[in-house]
Amino acid sequence: MKKLMTILFTVCSVSLLCQTFEDDKQAQRKKQAEVYFQKSLELYYHKDHATKSWKELQKAIDLVQDPRFLAQKAKMMVLGYGTEKDDKGYALLEQQIESLKANKDGFSLYFLGYLYHFGEVLEQDVTKAVAFYKRAIKKNNSFAMYNLGAMYDEGRDIDFDEEKAFKLLKKAAKLGHSPAMSQLAIIYEYYESIADPEKARYWHKKAAHSGYIPSIYFVAKKLKDIDKKLFLYQLGVARGDIECAELYLRTCYQQEYKEKISPNHIATLSKSEKVTHLETLALIYAWRQDKENVSTHHDKLSYEAKAKVKLLLEGNSPKTTDSILRKKWNEFIGVHINKFPKEKRQKKWNGISVTQKWSSFPDLYEMQMSPDGNFIAIASESSTTLVLATTNGDVVWMRKLHKGENTQGIAVTRNAEMIIISNGAGVMAYSKQGQLLWFHQLEDAQWDVAASELGEKIYVSHGWDLYCFSDQGKKQWQAEVNARDYSIWGVDTSQNGEVILLSTNSDVIICDKNGKEIAFFDICKGNNLGVVDLDLEGETFAASYNKNQAYIGLYSVEKGKLWETKVDTGVHCAFVQRNLIVSTSRDGNISVLDLQGNVLKSFWTYVIYTLTAPYDRKIFAVAGDSVHLYSIAPSDK
Repeated sequence: MKKLMTILFTVCSVSLLCQTFEDDKQAQRKKQAEVYFQKSLELYYHKDHATKSWKELQKAIDLVQDPRFLAQKAKMMVLGYGTEKDDKGYALLEQQIESLKANKDGFSLYFLGYLYHFGEVLEQDVTKAVAFYKRAIKKNNSFAMYNLGAMYDEGRDIDFDEEKAFKLLKKAAKLGHSPAMSQLAIIYEYYESIADPEKARYWHKKAAHSGYIPSIYFVAKKLKDIDKKLFLYQLGVARGDIECAELYLRTCYQQEYKEKISPNHIATLSKSEKVTHLETLALIYAWRQDKENVSTHHDKLSYEAKAKVKLLLEGNSPKTTDSILRKKWNEFIGVHINKFPKEKRQKKWNGISVTQKWSSFPDLYEMQMSPDGNFIAIASESSTTLVLATTNGDVVWMRKLHKGENTQGIAVTRNAEMIIISNGAGVMAYSKQGQLLWFHQLEDAQWDVAASELGEKIYVSHGWDLYCFSDQGKKQWQAEVNARDYSIWGVDTSQNGEVILLSTNSDVIICDKNGKEIAFFDICKGNNLGVVDLDLEGETFAASYNKNQAYIGLYSVEKGKLWETKVDTGVHCAFVQRNLIVSTSRDGNISVLDLQGNVLKSFWTYVIYTLTAPYDRKIFAVAGDSVHLYSIAPSDK
């Protein structure tokens, strides 16, 4: 019996030791998993590094199946952030709800707030979202601080509160939250009550150096030191950002820093099919005398890019190449201006003789006219300035945008009662007097915006999604559009907003007022579709495109293509007026056609962008930093 007791005691002791060892091992696994998880969150929310964030998260999940880890994984699957987009993430997310509710930690409370806020899996409930965010903030959760601070800052779903927004975003920024740093910098830059340029620069720089992509763009653009500029772009390239790769390569090309270019920069940019990116790649290949890779992109290049490639392959340096082309272009302009009849050239538009009156507004990029043809709104790509002027050239006002992001699209309602802007921050509206009416944040850059004549329906294109807002800035609906091969970049609408036209790099999609597709047009192949314009009634649209040769086409929404006409020069824009179509090319040709496709008038002017008014016969042409006004006289019909 004594021997038996000894054996039992030994077995129990060994078992207890094994259990203790296993408990210690499990504790170590949990501890290490938590380290990986926190690292993943830091990379996701603080350093904008999707791929690394996903890898660290997977390491945590391999060790412990914690509901917090699985919820974050599901979110990244749904968003396609750091991994392929996968709708299975919704089911995984739904499985974690009850476990998250049982937890009391800051992240679980934040995540529940996020689910209620954006209506993911749980029914959208802003009141509950705010309550969970506030509970998470008490646990010092920077993600909840940022989301709630952003809501107060934008007046989105809750009342605008400048003081609460500032306090929350400042606290989140100090905890290392990169988007909060960026938004705090914008507050210091634009909020008059707490404006502080030094602090704005400090937080912009801190966000950029943490690897936050929007801040990298903002800070690098203003740097004069090329090495510092390249350092920031490299941070973006390390995160797989295509735009940073393009900016890095473009800067190396301009500065002739061939030795700073690595295969990784080229490989990152090669993932893009965007024409401007392909042109940058072609220039780099030609500069490096890589004829084989140049040939793969040659057919997609613009005339100017092809000319540069030819000179580079002949052994010229980038600076010499640009100098040769600049000289030829100046000679070309001089010859054509002298040939163009003076009486047919109307004088420069008074208010936009920019080199004299608007010298601080050097890079005209986007403009839109009011439907009545009496006002025009203009913004630049590289600055945050918005201008409203009359079409006689008198400036009504000029102001900085509410959010310091590059303008992507402008819409103007009748008599300029409302000017709507879409940019990398979201969509915003200004009154005729220049006051901010409302702002709605959307993640990442928006491509374009359109509005009905009175502004009661506002449409914003955003990747593969289409948003509809009311004139009060309330989101009415969001629809995912089947854009086939490319994302949506252009949006237009009829006078009453009942018909919506969406354009990609090759196709046109017609939707009803609820975003439902009613017609699809495969216009051309590749990145060859220019600006497309819908008529006031929403019955026909004009398109400019290339199919080995340049074409202008008129399409019926119901019947399809009515006709297409070849034009001599590459097209860029096509606009439908009451009984005319105006088309322009990047090399300066303007053609006026009737609705049967007959060219009534064609003339040359040194333009890069044009705009027409649907109700009258005005054509605005942008040339560099100047705007010219032409009128189509009734006799020209």
